[in-house]
Parts: sequence; C-alpha cells; structure tokens
Amino acid sequence: LLLPLSAPPSHLTAAQSDLLISQFSSARRWCPYCAVQQPVRGKHCYDCGRCVLRFDHHCFWLSTCIGLRNHARFWVYLVLECCLTWWSLLICLSAFTAPISPNHWLEHQLSALAFTVLLLPLAVFLAILVAFHTHLILTAQTTYEATRKHRISYLRAIPGDVHPFSHGACRNVLHLCCLSRHVLPLYAVPTPATLHAMVSQTYTTTSHACGPCCS
Repeated sequence: LLLPLSAPPSHLTAAQSDLLISQFSSARRWCPYCAVQQPVRGKHCYDCGRCVLRFDHHCFWLSTCIGLRNHARFWVYLVLECCLTWWSLLICLSAFTAPISPNHWLEHQLSALAFTVLLLPLAVFLAILVAFHTHLILTAQTTYEATRKHRISYLRAIPGDVHPFSHGACRNVLHLCCLSRHVLPLYAVPTPATLHAMVSQTYTTTSHACGPCCS
C-alpha cells in the first residue's frame, strides 16, 4: 500500500487507516531516540541518528544508511565497482603474457603481481556482494532482516525460506526502482493464513522469480 506523503491523517482511506492500526498493533515499536512510532520494516540507525524505512545497513564507505530510497542505487554502485575491479584484474593478468626473459620476470612483473594479489580477493568479495544484494532485491528482503531475523519480533516465528513482504521478483524490483519520492509505502505483516500458504508451498528462489507478477 502506498501512502501519499502530503496526505494528512484525516484524508486517509479506510484501508490505509486499518493498515496503520494493524501494523502498529502487531509490531508496535517506539523509538526513544527519534520519539516516533516505528512502522513495520523501520529501524533506528545509531550512526545516522534517525529512523530509516526498510533499513538495510549503514555503509561506512559511503557514510550513509542504505534503505528504501537508495537501495537500488547502492546495487548499481556495487555492480559498477565489481565490473571495474574485474576489468582491472584482467589487465593485470594480461601483463603476465608478455614475452619476458625468466631472469628478468620478477623485476618487470612485480607490480602486476602485487596488484593481482590485492585485486583478486576484492573482486571475489564484490561479486559475492552483488549476488547477495541481487537476491535480497528479488525476494524483497534487507540485509538486516536476512541476518537479524531472530531479533525482529514480527519476523522471528517466520521460517527462513519464507519472504513475507515479497510479491514476486518483477514487482519487487519495480517497487524498489520505480517508487515515487512523493509516496510512502506502508508495509504490513501477512496474516497467519497467508503465511501458512507460503510455508505450505515450495518457496525457492527459482519459483519465486516466476511468482504472481509473471502470471
């Protein structure tokens, strides 16, 4: 459900009001630092000093929180960094094909060898990070939800292979990449009947990618 940021409480529809009541009653959390009632999927960032909707993590390299508004751009940043690192690694590896005398090999290839040793683990790490965040976006998860699920009251009892906020890979990507800055999404924990249906079916990443958005 999308809530216009400019809409006062008196202009909320009955469905929006019911959703607010249900999500606060099922996952009521008060942030003592911001003095606000946190909505579902909201979390306070102690580094930024504010609550972030759909909190993923605080990135120390970018000195900002990764959340609803910038998770898609963060994924693009990771992909570009990964491509640049692998491209640099291939350039270093190509230096070893140069015809050099074995007696002078180390003298001419020392810099290429040093850069290869440094770039190889970084390239592998970035590739794993891109794959991990791609999985998170396709399944409508965040790093915090995937790694700290046992600490989130409304997710603690949900099996690990069930993604309660997912609506199919296509819709998940569209929601994150094409969300207007003038609306605020309201997340709600699925009803017990919906969760039971999710648990009873085969809920793998492959079947999820061909979910209801593609039907």
